[in-house]
Formats: sequence, C-alpha cells, structure tokens
Amino acid sequence: MQDKMKFVVMGLAAILVISLFVNLQSMGSKQSLERERNNLRDANADLSDRVDKGMQENKRLQTKLDSLNKDMERVSREKEDLLSKYDAANKERDELINRIKERPAQQAAQAVEVSRMSVSSGSAGNDTYWGGILKAKTDLELQLDKLRTELKDIQIKNEQLLREKSSLDMDVTNLTRENQELKKQFDYNQKIMDSLTQELVREKNDKFVIQDNLKTVKRENDVLRRQLKSINGRKVNLEKRLAELQDKNNGLEAEMSKVQTFVQDKMIKIDNLQKQLEVG
Repeated sequence: MQDKMKFVVMGLAAILVISLFVNLQSMGSKQSLERERNNLRDANADLSDRVDKGMQENKRLQTKLDSLNKDMERVSREKEDLLSKYDAANKERDELINRIKERPAQQAAQAVEVSRMSVSSGSAGNDTYWGGILKAKTDLELQLDKLRTELKDIQIKNEQLLREKSSLDMDVTNLTRENQELKKQFDYNQKIMDSLTQELVREKNDKFVIQDNLKTVKRENDVLRRQLKSINGRKVNLEKRLAELQDKNNGLEAEMSKVQTFVQDKMIKIDNLQKQLEVG
C-alpha cells in the first residue's frame, strides 16, 4: 500500500515538472518571436523611411538635372549666336581692311586727276588746284580716320565676343561637369534605392516567415494548453484518488487496529482459560 502511494506521488511530481517545462518553453519561444517581430517592424519602418527619402532626393536631382540640360541648351544656342556674330565681325573687319588698303590708290588717282585739271586751266587756277588737293586730302584723311575708328570698334567688339565665347565655354564645361556629377549621384542613389527595395522585400518575406512561425507557435501553444489542461485534469483525478486511497488506508488501519485489539482480547481470554484448566 505504501509503495502504491509513493508511485502516485512520484507521478504527480513528474506531471508538475513536465507542465512547468512546457510552460517555460512556450513562453520563451513566444517572447523570442515577439522580439524578432518587433525588430523587423522597426527595421521595416527605417527602410521605408530611407526609401521615401531616397525617392525625394532622386526627384530633386532629376529636376536639377533637367534644369541643367535646359541651361546647357540655352548656352549652346548663345554660343552659336556669338560664333555667328564673331564671323560677321571678322568679315566686316576684313572688308574694312581691304577698303583702307584701297584708299591710297584712290587718293593717288584723285591727285593725278586734280593735277591734270590744274595744268589745263593754267596759272589762273593754281589756287583752285591746291584747294582741291587739300580738300581731297582732308576728305581722304577723314574717311581713313572713320574707317580706322570703325575697325577699332569692330576689334573691340570682336575681343568682347571672344571673352563672351570663352566665358560661355567655361559655363558649358562647368555645366557639363556638374551634369556628369549629378548623373553619377543619381545613378548611385538609384543603386541605393534598388538595394533598399530588395532589402525591404527580404524584410517583408522574413516578416511573413516570422508571422507563419508565430502562428505555428500559437497553434502549438494551444495544443500544449489543451494537453496541460488534460494533465491538470488527470492531476486532479489522481489527487482525488490519492485522497480516496488515503481515506481507505486510514479505514483499513482502523479496522486492522480493531482486529488486533480483538485478537489480543481473544488471546488473553484463551490464556486465562488455559490457566484455569491447568489449575482445575
């Protein structure tokens, strides 16, 4: 009887240990999954924020790149216009140089004509001759001065056009360099965006896997709870049986005590009878 009670007590202790182990394991798995889910949620939010910022930065760079392309087209048109003006100024300068070169020949021809006219008119036209010479010389000098002034203006204009052309060339070079840098930055940001997008997809896939694992753990927890409930029910039944066995044991011990008392009384009576028989 005592061995049976020990077996029952040991069974109850084993059930309690198993129940405690199952609860601890279930709680640990659930907490671990919840921590991992929270970490993934934070990482997902951070990645989404970085993707949004990257898209805004790419949009800003694209706008700036479009503006630079328009500026480059405008500068190219201005450069072509300046080149046309430069070519026209060079042509006008060459024409003026040719006209200046032709002036001495024209001046000599006019002097010969005036000399011929003065010879035909005689001494009476001497004053007129010299007056014509001076007038022709003065007119030619004025024309030459005017041509030189125009040539100087054209040269100044030409130099200004050259400076503007050089400035535009520098602007084109700077715009081209800035455009290339923006394209590099844009391509780099695009690569980062693609990488972040892929990482975000992986995070979402991991999140789905964790959610599936969490559902699996929840199902396992439900099964464990049912098993634990069944174990607790068996524990209660065993405790009831143990109490019943204890009551029976107490009853049996009481009956055994009564039987022992009865037997002892009978033995005493038998001993007394034997003594009386021996005396008689």
